[in-house]
Amino acid sequence: DWTCYDSSSLKSIAIPDGVASIGKGAFCDCISLTDIAIPDGITSIGWAAFKGCICLTDIAIPDGVTSLGDLALSGCISLTDIAIPDGITSLGDLALSGCISLTDIAIPDGVTNIGSGAFYDCRSLKSIAIPDSVTSIGKCAFRGCSSLASVTMPGRFQSMPEDFYARIGISQRIVTFA
Repeated sequence: DWTCYDSSSLKSIAIPDGVASIGKGAFCDCISLTDIAIPDGITSIGWAAFKGCICLTDIAIPDGVTSLGDLALSGCISLTDIAIPDGITSLGDLALSGCISLTDIAIPDGVTNIGSGAFYDCRSLKSIAIPDSVTSIGKCAFRGCSSLASVTMPGRFQSMPEDFYARIGISQRIVTFA
C-alpha cells in the first residue's frame, strides 16, 4: 500500500512478475507517470491505486485482474484508452471518475457490478454498452458524462422505475435496449 504515493518524479514503472495485487494508493498522485507495465500475475487493482496520475494516457489491465477497486483510476485526466479484461467482475465506486479525456470504453461481459460514480464526470465519453451480465448499477454511475449520446442496456433494465435513469445519471432518451 502507498508504495510510490505522491512521487512527482516517477515517469515509468514496470511492476515485477510475482506481484499479485496493486495495493491501496500504490501510485496515487504520481503526476508524471506516463508508462506502466502490469504483469499477467496481477489479480486486483486496489483502492486509489492510480488516482490522480494526470499524465497517464493509456493502461493495459491484464486478463487475470478480476477487480478494479474504488477510485482506482479516478482523476487520470489524460487517460484516453483503457482495456478492461474479460475477467473483471466489478468496477468499483468512482473507479474511472474524472477521466475527462476518456472517449470510449468497452465493458466486458462478465462485469456484474458498476459501482456508484464509476464513470462520474467522464465528460468526453460518447457511448457505452452495458453487457447482459450487469445486475447492479450504482448511483451517479454516469453523472457528468455530458457527451454521452448513446447507452445500450440489457432488455431487463427496460422495466426499471422512471427515476432509475436519473439516479444513475443518464437521460432515458439516449438509452436503447439489446
